[in-house]
Amino acid sequence: MNLTLQSHFTDNESAYLLWLDKLYGSLKNKKISSEAQSATLNLAPKLLAGGYLAPVKMILEPLGAMHLVSLEVQTESKKNRLRSRLIEHWCGVP
Repeated sequence: MNLTLQSHFTDNESAYLLWLDKLYGSLKNKKISSEAQSATLNLAPKLLAGGYLAPVKMILEPLGAMHLVSLEVQTESKKNRLRSRLIEHWCGVP
């Protein structure tokens, strides 16, 4: 992501887009990779704080990887500017 575009996103939104990029191969192979596991562990606090719990669950449950995120994180705001269903276009998930 270039710096001009990145400046229009919050940290949580940028984390969500980065996470979607990292999960692409795992979704395609229907098995979570070690790179995707690491990214999930590192980005989980920002994903959950940004209000992306529903799409995170939707993606991780079929991969059997819900253990990678702590669902106890309290969100600061329910507002997110990016659509949570962005995954459908981004990774080709129905």
